[in-house]
Amino acid sequence: MKFTENDFCSKKILNLLDYFNGEGKKDKADKKYETAINLEKMIAIYNSDLNDIRKLREMHRLYRNANAFKNNFSLLQYYSDDEQLSYYANITIEIWNYFRELEEKGLREIGKELFKMEDEGFFEDFSQASFYVKEYIKYDESPYMKDFLSHVIGISSNDFSRYVNIIKELDPSLYDEYTEKAAENANSRKYDVYNKINNIAVGVKKGILPSGEPFDEIEFLRLLPFYDKDTSKEIAEDFDIKSAPTPDQKLRKIIDIIDPTSTKDITNYMISKNLFISNQPVITEKDIMAINFMNGDDVLTDREKENILAYMEDTKIPPLMKAFNILKNRHFEERKALKLKLHE
Repeated sequence: MKFTENDFCSKKILNLLDYFNGEGKKDKADKKYETAINLEKMIAIYNSDLNDIRKLREMHRLYRNANAFKNNFSLLQYYSDDEQLSYYANITIEIWNYFRELEEKGLREIGKELFKMEDEGFFEDFSQASFYVKEYIKYDESPYMKDFLSHVIGISSNDFSRYVNIIKELDPSLYDEYTEKAAENANSRKYDVYNKINNIAVGVKKGILPSGEPFDEIEFLRLLPFYDKDTSKEIAEDFDIKSAPTPDQKLRKIIDIIDPTSTKDITNYMISKNLFISNQPVITEKDIMAINFMNGDDVLTDREKENILAYMEDTKIPPLMKAFNILKNRHFEERKALKLKLHE
């Protein structure tokens, strides 16, 4: 519940806060409002979904113990018959009792939790966890986790998940910033996926994209919402898809959500062109350099391999063997056409 100037800051409540904070002496306005805000925060903590240990930790940030909270608001119990104050009178008693119960059992539980955190290296890794979570919050180039991990270098998705868990336990304020950023990224990813699926649907049906550009296998691969397991899992979570173990199954369910009338057309196109994601190996430069690509007597040189890989990266074509082979074959065709022209 939010306190506004009209309700919480009525003359009666301000006078009560004067009494609470100054034993009958007039206190500064900012001190009175601070006390009001603290009560608002305590109510929010009490009503939150946090576990008991975290609730106790958050309450201790505001008051050193349950009795300190009770002393600050004990006079409210005498106004339980006042319509304006009855809610606060009742809720403060509830919170005090709850706060006291948490303290009675909390020392033992907090001790166990602290030992567990220490064993798992939470305190030792807190500084590093804080750094990476702050980097995530600042990173605006892409909403996808794989792009963020490429940006920071040196940690895996499992490492980052552990760092987030450390921050969740040890720095709730920073964790709140993280969850807000994570929600923004999820919305951005969903918007991006909607656009890509809609473009694929138009391309498959009309042979051209909404922009008027021609549509082919390379454009299909470029518009894929994902090609790797980590990103497919990330996007599946955005769309609340649970029972789809492979990337292809996830893609089909996402198409069903976004444009169910196009699912059959897109699936048939994938079958005809052998474009199922699960069948497409992800490649690296090292993989390609180790393969000898030939077309008759023609051999693809290392320089040509590098040029194709650079083109794929620059134009955001996913690093799939299918995409490389299509571009490699086009290169051989262009080379053949050039030779025929020279011999005319």
